Amino acid sequence: HSSAFALVNIDDKNGSYMVQNTKASIYSYSQYGPSDYRVRVLEQDIAGLVLNIDGAEVHTHMIGGFNATNLLGVYAASHLLGSKEEDILRTLSVIRGAKGRMEIVLTEATQVTGIIDYAHTPDAVQKVLEVIREVLRGGMRVITVIGCGGNRDITKRPKMGQLSARLSDQVIFTADNPRNEEAEDICEAMLQGVELSSRRKCSIIVDRKEAIYKAVGMAQPNDIVLVAGKGHETTQVFGDKVFPFDDGKVLFDALKSVGS
Repeated sequence: HSSAFALVNIDDKNGSYMVQNTKASIYSYSQYGPSDYRVRVLEQDIAGLVLNIDGAEVHTHMIGGFNATNLLGVYAASHLLGSKEEDILRTLSVIRGAKGRMEIVLTEATQVTGIIDYAHTPDAVQKVLEVIREVLRGGMRVITVIGCGGNRDITKRPKMGQLSARLSDQVIFTADNPRNEEAEDICEAMLQGVELSSRRKCSIIVDRKEAIYKAVGMAQPNDIVLVAGKGHETTQVFGDKVFPFDDGKVLFDALKSVGS
């Protein structure tokens, strides 16, 4: 079809390979090199990214360099489908991330920022903590609450423990969905992956609610509390029993309690 187009991220080495046999018109987008659509990160902090997209400045609620690329992809596809530049930019400025994915949790009671994320693999944990570290400014710390699921890949536990400790200022290992395993044994396996020199900043609190409240209590103004592993989930699984548990709600209540 004459109006068909293929849009490719040329910062991804597989990008050009994916479109090599298409008959569609090919358009490219990039954060780092010459392309049809370009983005530059002008500023970023915990509140979001300020971007220059094809010469226009836009303030967004998303954080992390990868989201600059994602937002550019949305802009480029919308533009190619006929939307006006100003309409696309206005929409990008109000977009919020998916629930449980780098979800910011704030209350007026405290200057501590909460973040909920679904990261439950070593790669995801590393990425989310690296994004958070990108936005840290003088003296800000990251306190991470994290666990691993039971009856799942046991080899990732020490890796996730090691990465959490390396990229956080304090870590509390806690229950995720233990299923038919002992939550404390899972936490111990995560702790075993932590270098001896970093263990002093790690602790185990099996009760997830208690761990979240403890992390918030440890936080100073402007610190970030990351609660990782369950994201959008609203339950916790112990054995064959399923209990209501929402990281976002518990974190919000914990932050609210600081000022009361």
